[in-house]
Amino acid sequence: MKTIKQIANELGVTKQAVFYRINKPPLSDALQSLMTKNDGILMVSKDGEHLIKQVFTRNEVSKLDDKEKTPKEEKTPKENGALEVMVSVFQRELDAKNKLLDEQQQSIKKLTTALEQTTASLHAAQLLHGGTMQKQLTDSNEHVPVNEARTQKPKGIFARFFGNFGNTE
Repeated sequence: MKTIKQIANELGVTKQAVFYRINKPPLSDALQSLMTKNDGILMVSKDGEHLIKQVFTRNEVSKLDDKEKTPKEEKTPKENGALEVMVSVFQRELDAKNKLLDEQQQSIKKLTTALEQTTASLHAAQLLHGGTMQKQLTDSNEHVPVNEARTQKPKGIFARFFGNFGNTE
């Protein structure tokens, strides 16, 4: 990040000339998100610096006292140059965001695959557990003879509590 004075010195113009250019649309609109104020000093990001330098190096600088105005429908060469600069900056930002979106999509695909594998593993584990439980139930029923299971009387609460106390059978 550089100050306006540093950029003006690199361009060989005055600080006022740079301020004059950056405060006029469309450059002012393009630079709005590329400038910050730190301790009262206006700082310009790399992209903003690139925009400012492009406007000055394309010989689009006119004299500051030139008060000639053009109709709003017509674009002057300096406005066209500023628009081209803005388009190039926006294109770079768009490319960076597209790259980030591609990375996120790849990450989502990997996570989805991992989730599908985990779900399949859990399903297999549930089936295995269900099979084991079914086998245990069938095995426990095989050990109890059918006649014995039917002839046993259910014990009442007193029989369970006192056991076979006084039972002489």
